[in-house]
Amino acid sequence: MKKSTSKLIALIISGVIVLGLHAGNASEVDWDAFSKNLVKALQSSNSGLQRSAMQLVIKYGNQVNVNDAVFDVMRVFRYDKDQGVRRLALTTLTNMNNKWAMGFLKRQIQFEGDPVIKKQLIAVTSDSYKPEPFQENLTAADKDFNKLQEEVLQQSKDEALFTYQTDVDDQPLDASQHSYILRFAKGQFPPAQGFWSVAIYDSETQLRVENPLNRYLIDSSMLPDLKLDADGSLTLYIQQETPGADKESNWLPAPSGPFQLLVVLYWPGQEVLDGTWTSPPIQKVK
Repeated sequence: MKKSTSKLIALIISGVIVLGLHAGNASEVDWDAFSKNLVKALQSSNSGLQRSAMQLVIKYGNQVNVNDAVFDVMRVFRYDKDQGVRRLALTTLTNMNNKWAMGFLKRQIQFEGDPVIKKQLIAVTSDSYKPEPFQENLTAADKDFNKLQEEVLQQSKDEALFTYQTDVDDQPLDASQHSYILRFAKGQFPPAQGFWSVAIYDSETQLRVENPLNRYLIDSSMLPDLKLDADGSLTLYIQQETPGADKESNWLPAPSGPFQLLVVLYWPGQEVLDGTWTSPPIQKVK
């Protein structure tokens, strides 16, 4: 009997073993089934499993189709604190040959703070790519908040950005002076077909804000753990100190001083593109 060269690759997802067959002959592999298993792994909350799946995507390249998990890998690249994992996610996105992924990577060049990753981003994207300047041209003369929102909204079929540097009263955001809330009404959560996130940065350093929770953003993947208001709205608390144990799940820690907020929608809905939905204003806690 001829000895088989096949190997079983076991992916453990929340205690469930999902098998993908890697045969000695590529024609023997059920690539569709294997791709579906990889998607499940990439969408898993198990970071070790995600890393293994990304390595397999890189190894097998165009043999697999994991486009259903593209936003999950994008999330890993943007928010994981381990730079090695971020580089792995970057290589995975490049190997996916996905239009959403490549558009996303091009736009990350202007935000990337790690010089090694930035160099890799430039290398894997078009040499002719020139990122649009970050929206920093806001002036005190912009008193109308709706006009302000129109200026900072960068409309794209791939990604929409809303940046906040002032509150609803057109006062600079400063957590040493005030506590703030950002409230999304029921039925008015960010309409993203991919995912959405709310991230905070120190205005002076442009870096993430170190805090005891190690929380630098709140995104749509956290919704099951966030608390909704009695009317179904979602209130995020943006301040230095905890808003209290009952509200801490919705707390986005702020620095002791000026800060800016970035709301990002990946694959935004039509209501974002046509301007019928806009991110709500930031309000001081009174």
